[in-house]
Order: sequence, then structure tokens, then C-alpha cells
Amino acid sequence: ADKVKDPGFHDLTKALVNRESGTMILGKQDAERVMVSYGTLSNGWSICVFYYFKEITASTVKIRNIVIPVSLLAILLMGLVCWYVIKRLLKPLRKVTESALEIAEGNFDTKLPEVVREDEIKKLRDAFDNMQVSLKDYIENLKVSTAANERYSNELVIASKIQEAMLQHDFPNDDKLDIFARIIPARVVGGDLYDFSVKNGKVYFAVGDVSGKGISAALYMALTKSAFRFGTGLVDMDHAVAKINNALSENNPMNMFVTLFLACLDLETGLM
Repeated sequence: ADKVKDPGFHDLTKALVNRESGTMILGKQDAERVMVSYGTLSNGWSICVFYYFKEITASTVKIRNIVIPVSLLAILLMGLVCWYVIKRLLKPLRKVTESALEIAEGNFDTKLPEVVREDEIKKLRDAFDNMQVSLKDYIENLKVSTAANERYSNELVIASKIQEAMLQHDFPNDDKLDIFARIIPARVVGGDLYDFSVKNGKVYFAVGDVSGKGISAALYMALTKSAFRFGTGLVDMDHAVAKINNALSENNPMNMFVTLFLACLDLETGLM
């Protein structure tokens, strides 16, 4: 302690004389700093013990030099172990992802990898498996429905041509009579109609629109056209309308109807 030059020695001496107990730190430089513990024994003697700070911290420094490298090594080993475990756990997920990408590209027969353990990855794999089966069924059904739609579209085109052929296209054009008509259906086939016939110097003509659209309207249009042909020419217009109305009312479970304009034009008198 004689190497430690500190005015605190005066305070330490005073405390010993007064038979006090306690601790204090002496010395201003790190190499000379000491911790002093002092007190009074039962026989009246005063005692003080000096501890150099460098001796107290020497073991701490030694422990630090050991603990820090060991801790860093442990962290490194733990990181390697975690990386290996995560890589092994995610390996099935990576395979499932690769298979899912192939399925997304249209390879619906791609075999999904088997997952042994029961966890979320297996649930995901089973979900992709169910999706794969559903997609294959959907594609097959789509092919069937597409083929059916194509056949239906072709049949509609044929029906349109048949319906167009049923309409009059040989229009008279002379000094007494000039007729022209054209139908543009909203769909491939429809229920609009026109017809005319020239009998005994008279022109009988009709313009009509069947309720509804599509095939059903086209069929009812053909029926109306046939009824017009049979109902006009032999009787007056009142009876002709009645005959057409009765013909269309029979066997009509769908309750379809046609708005029909009928007329008879006398070419000699000009009376309609």
C-alpha cells in the first residue's frame, strides 16, 4: 500500500482511529488503484486489507478471453445446425413447389412427391393432389362441353342456312309489282319472318315476329310460314287469319305466339 499515493490515506487513518468499519478506493491511476476494507477486531485492534484492482480483474479478463471465443464458436455451430435442420425440413416443400410449378405449366400428370411426416407440408401436398385431380376432371369436362358447343354451333349454322332457304328470295320486279325483303336475325337463328304469294292477280303477304329467340322461335316461325301458305288464297282475309290462328294454337305446350301482319293487295284495283 505504500506504493499508492493518494490523499485518501488521511481519511483511512482517521476512520481507523475512530474504530470505524467500511470500504474505500484509493489511487487515481489504474495500475495503483486499490480497494481497502477496514474494521475493528474484538480485542480493539484495527485492521485493513488492500486489494489491487488489477489482481481482482485479472481472473475476469481471463474468463472473458475464454468465454467470448467459446460463445462465438457455439453460435456458429448453432447456426450450422439450424441451417441443416431447416434445409432438411424444407426439402419436401421445395419438391412440392417444383411439382406445383410443372402443374401450373399444364403438365397435369406430374407426380407429386410423397411426404411421410404428418405436418403442414403434407397437408399442402395433399391439397395440391386434390387440386390436380380436380383440374384434370375440369379439363376433361371442358373438352367434352367444348366439343358439344362446337357441334351445337355447327347445327345452328346449318339451321340458319335452312331457315334462310325457307324465306322467299325470288322477288318479282315488273311494271305492276316490285317486292324486296331481308331479315338479319339478332342471333344465328330467330323468329322474324316474311312471306308473300301471288294468286289470281292478288298479292298476299305477311310480316311477323315470333315471341322468344333461338331454335324454338325459328321452329315456330317455320310453322307460321306454312300456316300462312295454307291459310291464304282460297278464303277472305278474316277467315285466313282465323285459320292461321287456330293452326298455331293447336299443340302449343310452350304457349308461344307470333305478332303477325297479313294483307292482300289487288293488283288490278290497287285496293289492299
